[in-house]
Amino acid sequence: MKKLEGLLRQAIDGIGRVVFITGEPGIGKTSLSDEFLRRARKQHPGLLVSRGRCVEQYGTGEAYLPFLDAVGALLQGPGRERIAAVMRTYAPTWCMELPTAFVTSGSLEKLQQETIGATKERMMREMGDALGMLATSSPIVLLLEDLHWADPSSVDLLRHLCQRIGSQRLLIAGTFRPEDVERSNHPLKSYKAEMQSHNLCEEVALGSLSREHIAAYLDAYIFAQRFSAGADFAHPRKDRRSSAVCHKPAAIPWRTR
Repeated sequence: MKKLEGLLRQAIDGIGRVVFITGEPGIGKTSLSDEFLRRARKQHPGLLVSRGRCVEQYGTGEAYLPFLDAVGALLQGPGRERIAAVMRTYAPTWCMELPTAFVTSGSLEKLQQETIGATKERMMREMGDALGMLATSSPIVLLLEDLHWADPSSVDLLRHLCQRIGSQRLLIAGTFRPEDVERSNHPLKSYKAEMQSHNLCEEVALGSLSREHIAAYLDAYIFAQRFSAGADFAHPRKDRRSSAVCHKPAAIPWRTR
């Protein structure tokens, strides 16, 4: 959490970053991400925060799905009028992918004319320009979840943004399972290695809890229970830990997702 909060402070100061939150299924990537976004909103009220999720797709999936999800959420939140105006000016091809946010008299027809022959490169450039312009007014945090299922176009866009994010008030956090990326030879594998070699991204790797971490957790939990329930724990510390683990597992609120 400290690393994420430090990267956010840097992004607010104009030094943007891409950070990957990685770990096996159930290790706590979602819990950490949720708490990070909650604290970010609370500590920085003017922050633009949004999230997009990748889904497992078979065959040819929808291009840019997590980015469309995140931008669509921004267009439904606070400051939607300003965000829509920036998107309309700097990212017209993306507006065509989000028609419900731009349905006004004649607007879609005009967008169609403006975006005829739009290329993948143009879409990446437009999104970079739009996010950069939005970030001049309000720092932005984008959370992209389950990138091990990301479509190739989303990975290319992430790579493009990573190369220009260093001078923007933008933080992009992405979660993924390393074993899934490795096993499927996902495009994210080579992208992440390339970006790390150029010091263009960070990683928060979540590992399994050590015996010391579990012991500290149990001590804190039992201490809280002692004073909340008025229980008299007379057993030695070692016995209390083993009792909590072996005899009352349901009483301990493990929250790893």
